[in-house]
Amino acid sequence: MSNVKSQISNARAARLVVVLALLCAAFVGGAANSSQPTPRRIREVQGAAHVSPLVGVRVSDVQGVVTLWRPDGFFMQDAEADQDPRTSEGVFVRVERPNARPGDAVKVTGTVREFRQGAADASNANLSVTHIELSSISLVSVGNPLPPPVRLGAAGRTPPTSVIEDDATSGDVETSGTFDPDADGLDFYESLEGMRVAVNDAVAVGPTFARRDGREVPVLPDNGAGASLRTPRGGIILRPGDANPERVSLFADGERLPEVDVGARFAGTTTGVLDYFAGGYKMILTGDVPRVVPSALRPEVTRAPRARQLVVAAFNVENLDPGDDPSKFRRLARILVRNLRSPDLVSVEEIQDNNGSRDDTVVDASQTYAKLIKSIREAGGPVYQFRDIP
Repeated sequence: MSNVKSQISNARAARLVVVLALLCAAFVGGAANSSQPTPRRIREVQGAAHVSPLVGVRVSDVQGVVTLWRPDGFFMQDAEADQDPRTSEGVFVRVERPNARPGDAVKVTGTVREFRQGAADASNANLSVTHIELSSISLVSVGNPLPPPVRLGAAGRTPPTSVIEDDATSGDVETSGTFDPDADGLDFYESLEGMRVAVNDAVAVGPTFARRDGREVPVLPDNGAGASLRTPRGGIILRPGDANPERVSLFADGERLPEVDVGARFAGTTTGVLDYFAGGYKMILTGDVPRVVPSALRPEVTRAPRARQLVVAAFNVENLDPGDDPSKFRRLARILVRNLRSPDLVSVEEIQDNNGSRDDTVVDASQTYAKLIKSIREAGGPVYQFRDIP
């Protein structure tokens, strides 16, 4: 009997040691795991908000298919989207000279950040963009099809047509208000941040705008069907309470986007990745630019002046300076001579001084005026004189 009691006692002691060992292992493992990054989906990183709920958190095994390469990182998108349209399935991964290429399925580990373009002070009204600051990456597979784009407009998700934001109590959508993509334009595009999107039969509501890093064109989907108030010549009107959130800008680096005027149409489907920079949401084109149907609009020509009339015009020369390409001087001269019919007096806006935008003691613009006057004379116009107060 004493032997049995001894064996039971020894068995209980052994079990106690095992239990204590397991508890210690669990405790040590828990402590170790608490410092490990947590596997996440892209939708968790983005969250249903303008600012990620995981800012500053180190996340791991965030999986997606690379959709667009850039020198400072790449966009990737979850190939298995959920049913919540409020959370984006795409995100930008920031890393210098990434090796990942479109079609690569990858897993990334890194820290969630918000990047705000521009000066870091209270005057900066730009929204921030969620991204993952890369620590490590692993390649899962190559040559994968890109996730299908979300179509903007009648064939997919329809953006709001008037309200940009109407419930941010502090005036800051990142710190107040309800995240409502169905009603608010800013929330609508935030819910697609970093994702592939597409528009059918995009129509230009503004001319091509040349930037240092590329060109952009503001467009409406579906040839403008369902858009709010348009101008007689095909633009879209900015009104109190209607900031036109149905408009989105196409963007491409270099000169991939052609020079177009209001009313030009991109026939077919235009596809890109939605990003926010330079104060607005833009589709960075990833495929070929569709065939462009030119605008039927032609520049207006004023009627010929009558006898004993004094003809006065105001003319914006778009920050003209002597260093501008001669073609710009010729274009402006043609407009003054042919379209404005050589007015008697011209009030000129945006003339720059002789060394352009350089901020120094030079304020004399005589060279700028001289080149413009010479171009006007070569275009068949009169010999103007200028009056200026430096």
